[in-house]
Amino acid sequence: MNLNLADNLIEDSWQLHQQLAERLSNSVSELLGLDTTMSCAIVERIDGCDFLDENVEIVFCQIGLPPIQGELILAIPRRLSFWIVSQLLNYSDVEEIGNRDLTKVEQISLMQFVNLIVVNLSEEWQQINSEIHARFDTLDVMGDELASRLQTCEVMLVGIETIVSQNIIENLWLCYTEDFVLTIQTEQERKREELDRQSRLRGDVRQDLVSTLEIVLESYTTRIESRLDQLEAKLDRVIQDG
Repeated sequence: MNLNLADNLIEDSWQLHQQLAERLSNSVSELLGLDTTMSCAIVERIDGCDFLDENVEIVFCQIGLPPIQGELILAIPRRLSFWIVSQLLNYSDVEEIGNRDLTKVEQISLMQFVNLIVVNLSEEWQQINSEIHARFDTLDVMGDELASRLQTCEVMLVGIETIVSQNIIENLWLCYTEDFVLTIQTEQERKREELDRQSRLRGDVRQDLVSTLEIVLESYTTRIESRLDQLEAKLDRVIQDG
């Protein structure tokens, strides 16, 4: 898949995350033992504070994507997080979310879901940079620390619609910080310039080769014509002598 985030950030990011969603559909279905369908529903640049205004019940995870500078903040709706852990911990009924936070056991259980995302993120982003390896950093159940970071920056927001057994429909949110987006775009632009330079060099080499072949061909043609002239003159003398 040939992606160019330098020129086509939104379109190509959608393509990358649609493929991520398709991978996750299979992985999450296996994890939960339930049919899960995931698809990329939205990609846009937005102020982090606007995202927080519309999404208040969130469990946040910080994910690094080294060696790229910047980070990804994964935002899991509280309702979706409780539903996932209820399946993994075999709760008889999906508990009411209420105002309570995930317990330590539930947080550990939720990490199975987060780790699937981390693994699949690595595989997708390696199409852009083969050295990228996604890394889980922190789980922020209260949301205070990571939400404060989003308050002050623009993000590339990716919404992955998640439908579990036709019972739960939520968007899983991936918030790429502004410095991450800028770094990845700059890197892609640099790679494109290098490819263009190499292409021009190959073109120059081909042109030099063509010019050399033309010179050699002209030289051989001249020599052949000269030889034919000599043979023709010799034949004329033989005829005259005869």
